[in-house]
Amino acid sequence: MNKTKLVAAVGILQQGKRLLAIQRAATVRAPNKWCFPGGGVESSESIEQALVRELKEELNLVVVPKKKTWQSVTPWQTEIHWWTVTCDSLRDLNANADEVADLAWLTARELRAHPDLLESNHHFLDLLLSGKINLEGT
Repeated sequence: MNKTKLVAAVGILQQGKRLLAIQRAATVRAPNKWCFPGGGVESSESIEQALVRELKEELNLVVVPKKKTWQSVTPWQTEIHWWTVTCDSLRDLNANADEVADLAWLTARELRAHPDLLESNHHFLDLLLSGKINLEGT
């Protein structure tokens, strides 16, 4: 029996030195965990299309994918594509309560130290903090 690999897209939105992080709603997978916004790629869409759709659904933001910065596979075998994104306006930023319990602009260090950080975000933030991933110029 072939199991379809789950693929997800994550959006990294910066405001100065701060990154947009979300706390997942209690009713979704990995409830109440903090992470970057994003979600699963549907079979009919590209990774970039999924990223745009997910950030619209979760945060009511219209984003433009800029650069794929990293790719990883979680311990539960989800392939994650990490993208920097831009947004013309944050005026409409509004968490969809069905998917997002809270949101915050945090430094990479603050987010990495968060006790409820989703495990799949640890390695990305470690690489970012060590300089092995560079978000500048994106």
